[in-house]
Amino acid sequence: MKTAELDRLPLERLAAALVRAAQGGTAVLGADLDGAVAEAVPANGRRLVRIENPADEAAARGGCKSVILAAPLAEHRDLLSPASLGRAWALVRRGGRLLVCAPNPDATDRWQDGDVLDRKTLEERLGAFGRPKPQAEQPYAWLVYLVRRPEADGPVVPRSRRERYDALAELCRGSVIELGSGSGELAATIRDRGHDVVGVELNGPKVQAARLLFPGIEFVEADILEFGGGGRRFDTVVISEVLEHVPPEVGDGMLRVARDLLATGGRLIISVPNEHFIPHKNHIRWFDRRELRKLMRPFGRVRNASDQPFKWLLMYADLAG
Repeated sequence: MKTAELDRLPLERLAAALVRAAQGGTAVLGADLDGAVAEAVPANGRRLVRIENPADEAAARGGCKSVILAAPLAEHRDLLSPASLGRAWALVRRGGRLLVCAPNPDATDRWQDGDVLDRKTLEERLGAFGRPKPQAEQPYAWLVYLVRRPEADGPVVPRSRRERYDALAELCRGSVIELGSGSGELAATIRDRGHDVVGVELNGPKVQAARLLFPGIEFVEADILEFGGGGRRFDTVVISEVLEHVPPEVGDGMLRVARDLLATGGRLIISVPNEHFIPHKNHIRWFDRRELRKLMRPFGRVRNASDQPFKWLLMYADLAG
């Protein structure tokens, strides 16, 4: 797609939709829709924040109430990479907003000449930072999403999840590795109990978000089944809310990796939903107490954590010394 074709799109309408969703001082990154957004910011009563280099740490420390990242052409697709989105997210102040604009490949053939992200992929990448919300007033030819940053440091963790994390973290001993660490909230809870933690996660955007939110924790982007640990061994291996999402053969492979990562006398901790209380259409494997205990028995005597919220199963086993 050429710039001349871009000019024929309703850029003023698109820019206005972006700026209406912004708040306060607003930085405009990316290709900027040929300058349309930067023009719309002061025209709509917002203060335009100039940031020459999004990777500049000083700029990130200052932060902006809103950051708009526009990638209008196929040749700008790198602006929507996990790393680029992570840099833009780092510029968003607490309580602020990230707005992302990209061409909609479902709208017209003009987008098919390049590797343009579709709606689902863009939502998955933005989901590493929060809940992306489509902006209803956007022209159909574009995808416009908003992600809000919480007022507090780190993500807002629902009370029920926080209770689960607290119960699990209390069981950890020594050095800890979490297999399937997501966006890092559980790893951070374990770290706050005084443990050294490593998180392993396949989803690149989630790893990027975890590194931004919890810079003092090591997060590794890797397939769990292929992760060797670099020769390291850990006192505790955690697999939390992962096994219900994978078929049995993959889950068995994760347990083999867990055994290889455990030091002598190490502890395996597993948390899964209790099928008697949380049926879920997206879960492809279901566990009750008997099933989970049977799965963990090869690791040693299996113990149930009685203070775990009842909708979840939390069990641990210690390898023989």
